[in-house]
Amino acid sequence: MALFPIAKIKAHSLTGRITLPLLQAAFQAVKRNRGAAGIDRVSVGRFENHLAENLAALERELKDGSFNPLPLRRKFILKEPGKFRPLGIPAVRDRVAQEVLRRLLSPIFEPLFHDASYGFRPKRNCHQALERVLEFHEAGYRVVLDADIKGFFDNLPFAIIMEAVAAQVADGNILRLIEKFLRCGVMEEGVFKPTTIGTPQGGVISPLLANIVLNQVIRGTAHYFATRWFTGRHVFRELDCWIRRRVRCMKYKRFRYHDNRRWRVKQAEHLGLLRLESFCG
Repeated sequence: MALFPIAKIKAHSLTGRITLPLLQAAFQAVKRNRGAAGIDRVSVGRFENHLAENLAALERELKDGSFNPLPLRRKFILKEPGKFRPLGIPAVRDRVAQEVLRRLLSPIFEPLFHDASYGFRPKRNCHQALERVLEFHEAGYRVVLDADIKGFFDNLPFAIIMEAVAAQVADGNILRLIEKFLRCGVMEEGVFKPTTIGTPQGGVISPLLANIVLNQVIRGTAHYFATRWFTGRHVFRELDCWIRRRVRCMKYKRFRYHDNRRWRVKQAEHLGLLRLESFCG
């Protein structure tokens, strides 16, 4: 059984949609964001000086599968006193390639996202989320649950990300490109460090990949707790258990907690506990 609901018709031949006009539009989007240079020290201006040649080479590499992203340049920004958030800054050419992928994947996944999702989505922002909360307040709701998934971007397993994307996309070249971006590694103080988990904060495509995975948790949690008789007291502990259980089911590619028998058996053996089968036969 697949980890996520499989669409009746998957998206095929996305590679054929990679054209020069799409690459030019992707570059203009990268240019508007005015990001810093990556480890190759090629700025947006230097990339634009030979734009036609760079985009033609990038189009060829993206289509024939020879494209390999450069490692990210690690930069730490202050999150709060004493705590820093690690950012991964891709090279300009890699940001253009990620923007191309984002423009190809976004129309596929945007209609599938939960209506209550407002983060990192086109034409949506936090002000609209606040307006939605006020609408619920006017409708009679009096409880707001404020929760934060600590280190969400940094702790997403690659397998879950790839399975979520592959549930809707059947183009092998596009899937390999996404995995290359996830595994490109980072350069920190001149030392290369491979990436084995998470989608780097600072990448163009990272928010979309995070939303694809987060959508499954939002749907399961919202459908379970968004009821008119919600009292908002004893459910906090149950909500925590629900999210942990759902993420565990995603990790072991199961839909329900009761499908995790193999995991429970493994845990029992690890702890040295006896099971009912130990007394039979």
